[in-house]
Amino acid sequence: MGRRGGPLLGSLAAGVAVREGVPTQRLAGIASIASFRFTEDVYVRAIGLPWSLRDRFSRAWARHLRDNPEVTPDVADRFDLVAHPLPGHVRALWLHDEGDRQIPQTQSELLLRAHPDTGELVTTTGLGHNRILGDPTVRTQVVDHLSSR
Repeated sequence: MGRRGGPLLGSLAAGVAVREGVPTQRLAGIASIASFRFTEDVYVRAIGLPWSLRDRFSRAWARHLRDNPEVTPDVADRFDLVAHPLPGHVRALWLHDEGDRQIPQTQSELLLRAHPDTGELVTTTGLGHNRILGDPTVRTQVVDHLSSR
């Protein structure tokens, strides 16, 4: 993950920005995550914390965030595009590879279910997490989606 959230929060952060007032009619996300909670889950697994302690970790993390003046206290709730979907006029396109081992496709499926009338999911095969953006077909689909009326 890069500084200040980096690429892991890219599509999620863009979605929150749109939901909070950045004007747009369309959004595209590649290998997106549906909520900040996913990043916590990844971290808990990465450090080998027993899953039974996951909720205690989450509460401790929330306390830490509340004590950090650079972070809004409601970060887990704010960064959740399932609980708080995009505005109804925004058309969303999510692209995800079925074999993505870093961010499972189920994350984009959650986003699609949260946006049943305004979202679309395109699934690729064989690109994984790192090659999907370099695929010419994927790039064309993103450009077509963002530039269409």
